[in-house]
Amino acid sequence: MTNDSGEWTVRLTHAPDLRAPNLEAKERAAASLYRYNIEKTGIDDRMPVGAELCSSSGEVLGGLWGRTELGLLFLDMFFLPERVRGKSQGARLLAVVEEEARSRGCKRAVVETSSFQAPDFYLRHGYDEFGRVSSATTVTPAFSYAKRWNEAPLVDPASHLPLRPARASAPAPCNGCRRRSSRSRSYRPPRPRSHVP
Repeated sequence: MTNDSGEWTVRLTHAPDLRAPNLEAKERAAASLYRYNIEKTGIDDRMPVGAELCSSSGEVLGGLWGRTELGLLFLDMFFLPERVRGKSQGARLLAVVEEEARSRGCKRAVVETSSFQAPDFYLRHGYDEFGRVSSATTVTPAFSYAKRWNEAPLVDPASHLPLRPARASAPAPCNGCRRRSSRSRSYRPPRPRSHVP
């Protein structure tokens, strides 16, 4: 399908084209967009970041990849094979990448995931949901999460294992919450509201 206005032509790339996209054109457009962003912000700090999980033989089993830019860590792809999930390897990868991002001056991290992927993983590691988009198919919703760091280190430098931050105590409830809390045993902060366009 094309749309020709005389001076410009728009061509839709469809499934067969996506197997062999015009990567050169995409790279030129990305470079132009990045130059534009630098002109507008004065900041030229985009750098790839990643960590790989390797077997004892050196085979890359999976990893976490993204980029740092404008003081943010963007997590783009995170994969671990089934056999290593649930063994704290994801936490190790995330902690190493977050620590590197913080060393570059990043103050926040952003990630998008689907409900069948790892939303609970990100919640357990301090990320807060700030958006949710329902799918038009039977596939479950996509979630957007963000995390803000304090100044404490995230990773033990020797073991590369994540450090457990001290748990913050729940804020003192207001008078209305005190009345309600007499019926319940613990204070529960409200769930974040999701944005559904």
